[in-house]
Amino acid sequence: MITSNDNQAFNSAISHMNNIEGLPSKQADLSSMPAPIRWFAYVAFGGMAIGGIVLFIFAMLNQ
Repeated sequence: MITSNDNQAFNSAISHMNNIEGLPSKQADLSSMPAPIRWFAYVAFGGMAIGGIVLFIFAMLNQ
């Protein structure tokens, strides 16, 4: 498992594209975000998960 080189480019062309596109060098740490952003993320991801489950159940009942 690679821990420190997750977003390292393997050649200069990819590195250049990462710089142009603004690829972050590390993953966002949700616990370091301000509280309103954290709560929005929790509600958004939770809503998507619950919505997916509800859609799956409705699809199974509609057959």
